[in-house]
Amino acid sequence: MSVVVTVSCRRELADVSSEAKLVSYSSLEELEDAAKLIVIGKKTHDLKQLWNDPEVPFGALSSFIIDTVVKDIGGIIHIGDEITVLEHETVSEKLGQRIHLADYTAMNNADRYVLF
Repeated sequence: MSVVVTVSCRRELADVSSEAKLVSYSSLEELEDAAKLIVIGKKTHDLKQLWNDPEVPFGALSSFIIDTVVKDIGGIIHIGDEITVLEHETVSEKLGQRIHLADYTAMNNADRYVLF
C-alpha cells in the first residue's frame, strides 16, 4: 500500500491530505444495486474530534439526522433518526494542521447529504 501526502497552506492551517481508494458509481441505479443503505439528511453538530486514536488515527464524529430513507435492506433506519457519522477530516490546532483523507471536506450544518 502506498500513501501520497500533499501539504498546502489554507486559512493558516497546513492542509494535509492522504490518498485513498474510493468507490464510485456511474449512475443512481448502480448505487442502489450496490448499497444496503442510502439516506439523505443533514449534519446537526460535531460530537468529537479523533486524534491519534488507536482505532482511527484521525477524523471526527458528527451527528446526522435523517430526513429521507432511499433504501434500507434491514428496515432499521427511519425518518427523524439521528446517527453518528465518521468524517475523515480533523483539525489539530496543536500541530496547526487540517488532516483529511482523499481531499474529503467535512459536512457543514446547512447542506443536505446523501450517505450510503
